[in-house]
Amino acid sequence: MTTLPLQFDDVLDSFGFPGGILVIDRNGSYAEDGTWSYTTSTSRRIDGIVLTAKKPNLNFLPQGHVSKGDIIVHTQATLYFTDPMITTSSSIQSFVVWQGYEFRLKDIGFQSPNANFNTYSLTRYQAHGSDA
Repeated sequence: MTTLPLQFDDVLDSFGFPGGILVIDRNGSYAEDGTWSYTTSTSRRIDGIVLTAKKPNLNFLPQGHVSKGDIIVHTQATLYFTDPMITTSSSIQSFVVWQGYEFRLKDIGFQSPNANFNTYSLTRYQAHGSDA
C-alpha cells in the first residue's frame, strides 16, 4: 500500500492563525518533590491549527498546577515535553500561548504518515499562588 502526499497549505491558510501560533520553549528540570521549574526560555512562531479539546474546567493536577481546559494543535513543527520520571537532567518543555493563556504540552498524538503532520495535546496551567 502506498500513500499519496497530502498538501495542507490550503487547509493551513483557511484554518490556521495569521502570523502563526506563539510557542515558548522553556529549558528546565524536575525537583525531587515533582515540581518543574525553568531556567531559560525562547519563543518562536509555528504554522498550525488550534482546536478546543474540551470545555474549560477546574481540576487539581499533579505537580501543583491547575488546569482550565485543553487544546489540540495540529502542526508540522516539533513541540517538546518533559518526562517527570527523569528528575536529574534538564529538558525542554513547550508551551503554546492561545487566547492570552499558556497551555503546557502534555501528550504527543498520532502522526499522519502522508503529511508529516503531528497532533499535540496541551493543558492550560498556572503555578500555585498565581492568578494568571
